[in-house]
Amino acid sequence: MAGLRVGRGRLLGALVLALAGTAVMLAALRPIGILWKGMFALLLPFLGVGGPVETRPLVAPGLPLGMDLPFPGLEAPWPALGHFVTIGTIALVVLLLSFALSSRFLPLAYFLRALVLIQGVSLAWFALATPPFPYPTPRYAAGLLAAGAILITSLPAILGFTFYIIDVSLLRKLLLTGLLIGHLIVLLPLQVLVHVWLIHQGSLLLQPVLFLVFGLLVEILVLVAFYGWGMSWPAQGIPELRR
Repeated sequence: MAGLRVGRGRLLGALVLALAGTAVMLAALRPIGILWKGMFALLLPFLGVGGPVETRPLVAPGLPLGMDLPFPGLEAPWPALGHFVTIGTIALVVLLLSFALSSRFLPLAYFLRALVLIQGVSLAWFALATPPFPYPTPRYAAGLLAAGAILITSLPAILGFTFYIIDVSLLRKLLLTGLLIGHLIVLLPLQVLVHVWLIHQGSLLLQPVLFLVFGLLVEILVLVAFYGWGMSWPAQGIPELRR
């Protein structure tokens, strides 16, 4: 991109797409909230945990965004001895596995050791701390969903500076934007449900590693993956897209 030549026409087109896309996403926030609330109401009983679906206004830097953000109101238990033994044993097995991997899988080994390190800090903290936990699970779920909703709303602007300036057709730009936003709209509530279920089963011991490693970072990786796919498209003719 350092050597990319962008004319005024393409810059203007990127600006118009970014502004229009942002306006569309702001208008779509309320229907998205209704969709997420329906998904939580449907899937929480399916997971066998039940629990209420609560709502709160979505606010970004002091600005209300017109969305009633739904989130599972399911509380997670404070770690008991059984939780420490089970999760500590799993962490130890993962650590030993990381050293058993061949040098070919060295990046994976480092990733597993990082997970064990974070989980080890969590085990130590909860072993010394006393309830209540300052970040209860409903607040955690609401925070993750709020950050994801703000990211989704910002995607047209992000793509405006990074993808809309590329010499590809308007149809491709709209296609990539729609697929990315649609994917994240479905992914976010499912991700939160998985987190809430795991924390409910394994106690608050799991919340730090889920937040730091499998939280909003997952959405960022999805954005990078879609962006990389879009940047691989040739600069001429939509028929090439079907290859």
